[in-house]
Amino acid sequence: MFTSLSRSVFVGLLTASAALAGCATTAPGTVLTAPQSRPAVTAAGRATAPVQVVSLDLSGVDTRLGWHNPVGSKGQVAPLFATAADLAMWQDAMTAQTTAALQSAGYVAETVPQRFAGDAPVTRHRFGLAGKVTRLAAHHTGSGGGGHTNADVAVSWEVYDTKSQKVVLTTTTASTAATAGKTLDAVPLAFRGALSELLADERLVAAMSTP
Repeated sequence: MFTSLSRSVFVGLLTASAALAGCATTAPGTVLTAPQSRPAVTAAGRATAPVQVVSLDLSGVDTRLGWHNPVGSKGQVAPLFATAADLAMWQDAMTAQTTAALQSAGYVAETVPQRFAGDAPVTRHRFGLAGKVTRLAAHHTGSGGGGHTNADVAVSWEVYDTKSQKVVLTTTTASTAATAGKTLDAVPLAFRGALSELLADERLVAAMSTP
């Protein structure tokens, strides 16, 4: 049975342990806020033609990904910077993820490196899907390697029909994400959210359906 003294000591130890746990550093890159993943509209059983995924375009993305003191921010905020190697890696990864997501949703899809030439992509399939990253921002809030990183990604998508030689769908999707620490891990996470928005759009299936 606890005495009054032992109870106070026990409570004190619990309080100290809770305080230490609260001060524990979350591992950098740990997901703090994941984008909501919407279920894809499946193309399985639908009369859709094969699609070629053109390499995603990051040509408009600056290596400075953030800004100082965004509106509404609290604490010490600083932009993050990417290298040319980071952008090239993201381009390859985003393109591959787009193709894989289409395949998982029941589309016949493959990746090729050609970009749009004027209004039309060079494609051997009926449809071409191209995406241009129109916004890629990331900033770190906190000091040192602690705090958290927020990322915001927006992608403009186009579906081109080689039969009609027209762009049959234009849409923009966007998403945000946050990870612990000062890392760029939130960027691909935010892109996955933007990609899920595209695949959840019924118009995508309709655009690539064959008459």
